[in-house]
Amino acid sequence: LQMCIILAIRLLCNNWHLVVMASTSNIPTILVIDDDDDLRYSLKRVLSARTYNVIEANSGEVGLQMAEQHKPNVILLDNRMGGMSGIETLQHLRGANPNAMIILMTAYGTTQTTIEAMKFGAFDYIMKPFDPKKILSLTEAALASSQDLNRASQEKQSEEVTAEEIEGGII
Repeated sequence: LQMCIILAIRLLCNNWHLVVMASTSNIPTILVIDDDDDLRYSLKRVLSARTYNVIEANSGEVGLQMAEQHKPNVILLDNRMGGMSGIETLQHLRGANPNAMIILMTAYGTTQTTIEAMKFGAFDYIMKPFDPKKILSLTEAALASSQDLNRASQEKQSEEVTAEEIEGGII
């Protein structure tokens, strides 16, 4: 949105006759939940370069609040944090934002952790340290799945028949 505002100002200053309209609802939102400030900063820089709206939380508890408030499309979640663990946060996120695609990140991967993450609904799992290209690719795949899920949900809602429609003879 800031880029659109800057563009609109530049257009106005140059006396161009073009109207730029933008909606923040069209910009995918990604929530990064990690207690490592440096990692959050790096992920925000990499993801923001793709024009994603990136929001951050430094704990599972704060992340849950952010997920409820902002309804992100994708959540990048650290597994080992102070307070609530990543797996525990994942379980709560499923209730707070069931359509979000959650990617669990950890430096201490075990087969058991991977199984738990998938059992509780993680989209995928990535080991730290990771290549920026790998996290971008994974995030883009998660966004595509999120968009497919939202599209299917909207189609299902448009196909549902209400009792009023049946009683009113519309159907």
